[in-house]
Amino acid sequence: PSDLLGGASGPGRQEDRNTIIKTMRAFEWAAQLNRNRDEKADVVCRLDSDTLFFPQNLLRILHCRNFSADVPWALGHENYLHKHEEPGRLFLSGGNGICLSRAALEVFLANVAAGGIRQSPNPSDWNVGVCINVPGHWDDVVFGVCLSEFGIPVSRWGTDCAGRTLFWPHALARALPGPEQIRPPTAPP
Repeated sequence: PSDLLGGASGPGRQEDRNTIIKTMRAFEWAAQLNRNRDEKADVVCRLDSDTLFFPQNLLRILHCRNFSADVPWALGHENYLHKHEEPGRLFLSGGNGICLSRAALEVFLANVAAGGIRQSPNPSDWNVGVCINVPGHWDDVVFGVCLSEFGIPVSRWGTDCAGRTLFWPHALARALPGPEQIRPPTAPP
């Protein structure tokens, strides 16, 4: 789209002040900026400000799993919390990062331009099962629905070839071996 400030919902509207549109807008802008670069980024990641991210770990996973930037995919910590309830889709936990391939960015941008993100002023519409911008903070769940609707597959390869995970959403103590180690919780923190 030529007017990035218009983005998925229009400039300066009240419903823009939420994490759902923040995530949508971040990937929309990244896609547009990447499109206009001579040297394109292979992967773009959206991270929370409190996320500790090591790009070398991402590169290791992409290399050993033979990811191609020319194929649409999304990568992160897959979450099945809403599998048996609305919206009934897999999503990537947003707090520890969501990465899209260059091809996925293009697919995302094309769907935004085609009006693929619906609008609702009702905050409770986050779980209606469609790609929608609503006031609220369910951005990772809603973005998972958008990925599904836009045909961008979520990769289950968030680990490198030695089984080390890139997207760890739990306390460091849960990652270290020892008697205090416990199973990760069944729901995100």
